[in-house]
Amino acid sequence: MLVRTDAGTVALWAALIALPAWAGCNASLRFDAAADAGPVCTSCGACEESLPVTSAQHMSGNVEYKDIPPVGGQHNQCWGEWGVHETELRTERWVHNLEHGGVVFLYHCESACPEDVQTLANMVSERPLALLTPYARLPTKFAVVSWGVRLLSNCLDADAFSAFYGAHVNRGREMVSSDPPATCSEFPDL
Repeated sequence: MLVRTDAGTVALWAALIALPAWAGCNASLRFDAAADAGPVCTSCGACEESLPVTSAQHMSGNVEYKDIPPVGGQHNQCWGEWGVHETELRTERWVHNLEHGGVVFLYHCESACPEDVQTLANMVSERPLALLTPYARLPTKFAVVSWGVRLLSNCLDADAFSAFYGAHVNRGREMVSSDPPATCSEFPDL
């Protein structure tokens, strides 16, 4: 049976069929409002920055990261458990969380800042794919990091940090929401 259609209908069907292939070739293309909102900035003037990620290889041992804090790169085969960490998690582990689409909240307070840490802990506890850890090498007091993007800030701006999370969660190379396998806890220096 032959069905006749007009040229407009044929063009529409061709576009609909080609769209998934075209979007797949343009992996950086996002069809959401967060991508068009512009960079996230804090009330103290710090704005997010994008950095290239040139590797995602699994390694054992220590990795020297050129950019502190890193936004990706070589990392440990084990990732960190999602949630709040009171002791510093190895960088090579939380970078793996970034690859899984997570957002990592970092802090480094020269003097104690328990109220700020509690605010961050509350934020992380309420969100999937979020992790909080102290980070001694942090050049600012706070940072929020995702795969390829980071926001470094000397003020705690919960609204900006929440906006960063919303714009960048689930933007890693892989989408994995589970905690790491038990062997990762058994051998923390993998």
